[in-house]
Amino acid sequence: GPLFHFSGIRAPTAWTTDATGAGFTDMSQEASDAEELIAVANYQGFVAIFAPGVVIIEYVDPDPDLNRKAQVLGNTGTNYANSITEYGDSDLFYLAESGCRSLKARDSSNAAATVDIGVPIDTLIRAKLKSMTTDQKAAIVGLINRDDGRFWLVMGDTVYVFSYFSNAKVSAWT
Repeated sequence: GPLFHFSGIRAPTAWTTDATGAGFTDMSQEASDAEELIAVANYQGFVAIFAPGVVIIEYVDPDPDLNRKAQVLGNTGTNYANSITEYGDSDLFYLAESGCRSLKARDSSNAAATVDIGVPIDTLIRAKLKSMTTDQKAAIVGLINRDDGRFWLVMGDTVYVFSYFSNAKVSAWT
């Protein structure tokens, strides 16, 4: 649903509002298309809250009264919670219906922007999504290969691999 729950301070199993710091926010009141939250992820000291059609960047404080919406990114999001993967220090990769996307700082303001890192393979990804069952889609996973630092998007029997090496000026999909 639309509720973003948070636990008590230093009490990760205390979710009821009688625990200091615990509570919830109805994110559908914060942004349209946030009626069904899919996942949350750490993003540059904030929390990125993903729904199918929107990503909300939220500042979360130990005092829930100080929580606030920092930014709303419309027309993007995910249905695939396990595709969301931290990449490097300031990127989140995720699978959108339109393909593989990256949530990263736009400039020195640190305002978030989406980047279509998957453009070279988005047609392949969309075709793969169309061929998958609901159960197969639920099993989609994004991960970082610890041996070489490459991002893997695992979609059933197919793995899409993103290689990025800034010094060598390599940015490619296999």
